[in-house]
Amino acid sequence: MENMNSLLELMHLSIFFILSFIRIFSFFFFIPMFGEEFLNNKIRFFFSLSLGFSIFFIIPFHNQSFNFILIIFLSLHELLIGFVLGFLIKLIFSISILSGEIISSQIGISFANFFDFNARMNISVITRFLNLFSLYIFLSLNGHLWIINILIQSFYKIPIELNIFNTKNFLKIVQFMSIIFLKSMLLVQPIIIFMFTLMITLAFLNRISPQISVFSIFFPMTVLSGCYLIYISIPIFNIFFEKVFFELFTNIQNHFLLLH
Repeated sequence: MENMNSLLELMHLSIFFILSFIRIFSFFFFIPMFGEEFLNNKIRFFFSLSLGFSIFFIIPFHNQSFNFILIIFLSLHELLIGFVLGFLIKLIFSISILSGEIISSQIGISFANFFDFNARMNISVITRFLNLFSLYIFLSLNGHLWIINILIQSFYKIPIELNIFNTKNFLKIVQFMSIIFLKSMLLVQPIIIFMFTLMITLAFLNRISPQISVFSIFFPMTVLSGCYLIYISIPIFNIFFEKVFFELFTNIQNHFLLLH
């Protein structure tokens, strides 16, 4: 009888570990550090497996009976939770992508782009620079520990049990996306104002001196002015990304870890 109980308990622990592993793997599938093309699914799999073993004994375990249908629904439930949390973190890093594309179009080098396997689209050089810069700032703030902390807290606030998602949570995600757009516009607003003022000045010079060639003078001046403005704005970008990361990750912990 004791052997049977031990076998059942071992089976429950195995199922519980598999379900927690599904959440961890789907979570790391989305976040930028593990979404790079050079990190294949095998690396993500073994990292998620090792992290699952590391945190398995500190996450809450609910002793419940499992059947095949319940396991299927719980697997889909854990898959969805991991995707949602990973998608929210990916949205935070999309600030650099949106800001970089706006800056590139403003200074006139949006044509200088290449295909980014992480974003799955063509991005400009400025976008790639801001993306890497924000990632370095994030790692310097021990952001990887924030990610692991959010993942561990999710097992406490969203335990492995079948919960029905509240429809209000989708509204929260839309509101979170609006915050991302607002932060992106806040980052590029000084550059937009400066470039707009420069365009008006150049248009005025062209008006009083029509012999000035637009393509030979105005375009290089616009590109050089924009690149120099980005260079002197790097300390501001540093402070901006630090505040944004702290604010948005706090937002995820306070609002999105209660999805049921």
